[in-house]
Amino acid sequence: MRNNRTFNNRNRKYGYSLITAWFGFAFSIYGVLNIYIYTSYVWIAPSVILPVILIILIKGSTSIYKLFYESKLPDNYSRLVMVLSGLTYFICSTYGLICLLNILPINDKSFLLLPLISILLVFGGSAIGLTKGIGKN
Repeated sequence: MRNNRTFNNRNRKYGYSLITAWFGFAFSIYGVLNIYIYTSYVWIAPSVILPVILIILIKGSTSIYKLFYESKLPDNYSRLVMVLSGLTYFICSTYGLICLLNILPINDKSFLLLPLISILLVFGGSAIGLTKGIGKN
C-alpha cells in the first residue's frame, strides 16, 4: 500500500512544476543569447540574474534567502532580488519563446496566439512559484 503522506509532502515541496521551470529557463537562455547576438547591451542584466534562477532551480529559493541571511543584509534586499529574478525569468522566457516562434517557417502565425498566451500563463505561474519562497525560515 502506498504511503499518501509521503507523496503529498513531496508534492508540496515546490510551488511550481520543475518541467515548466526548466523549459522556461531554456527559453530564457535562448532569449538572452538572442539579445547578445543582436549586439544590444540589454543582455547584461538578464545574464546576471539567470545564475540566480539556476541556483533557485537546483537548490530552491531558500538557498537565496539563507545567503542573504548569513551575509546579514536586510530582508528587503533578498525580496528585491527574488522579485527581479522572477520578473527577469518571465520576460526572458517570453522573449525566447517569441523569438523561437518567429523563426518557424509559417506564413500565418495568428493561430499561434492562443497557445502562446496559455504557455505564457504557465511560465508566469512558474516564475511566481520559483520566487515566492516556500518553506522560508
